[in-house]
Amino acid sequence: MKSTPLIILSLFVFAVANAQEKDGQNAMYAPIETIITDLNNDSIPDTIAISMPPVEGDPGQFRKINISLGTAGRNTFTAKDAWDDIDTIFLKNNANAVKSKRIFVYKENDTSYIVLFGFTYGSGRDELDVIAVTGSKLIQLANDNIENPIQFADLDNDGKAELICRNDYEIFTTDRETKGDIGTYSPYMVYKCENVLYLDKKLTETYNKRHYVWAGYKYNQHIKVLYPKTGKPQIMK
Repeated sequence: MKSTPLIILSLFVFAVANAQEKDGQNAMYAPIETIITDLNNDSIPDTIAISMPPVEGDPGQFRKINISLGTAGRNTFTAKDAWDDIDTIFLKNNANAVKSKRIFVYKENDTSYIVLFGFTYGSGRDELDVIAVTGSKLIQLANDNIENPIQFADLDNDGKAELICRNDYEIFTTDRETKGDIGTYSPYMVYKCENVLYLDKKLTETYNKRHYVWAGYKYNQHIKVLYPKTGKPQIMK
């Protein structure tokens, strides 16, 4: 009988600890944001829900995304590390089809592309995911093989958008003699959005020649690109 208070206290502590653990789990898996939109143009609302915020002190915004296509079921994707807010440079060139600072959606006909931006460290972005939604299918087109997406655009007028990217951004200096900015050579890469993202070499070369300069598919810090105050960029000889 003397041990009864200790037993009661132990049970109380256990109950509190168990409740705190459940609260923590609920907070972990409770949606941070829920988006309702028609992703596959079938007039049935679809749902995107994101959850699993990183542990306090860790970078990023969320680690899990659930995509429900009407009555076709739900698919879950989990980040290798953590996803973050949409890249600001990307938003300058693309209109988001949903109201969100974390999830970007590009819609065309009966297909939507969901872009998830990994957290950017000092050495670059560790992951970037592109998920295609078409009909009742969800296809993960990319999972970190590209780093800096720039714009969705239909470059060959086939009714399907390509994704224009850069693997590395340019590093700029200013040259007083030429009166222009000088950047390191960093070509734009044009990817087809089909069952996977794959590099279209012909479109890549054409796009760079038209909008930038062309000296191959790889970043090269030894090739300098001059941006004159008027006119097109050009390789410095």
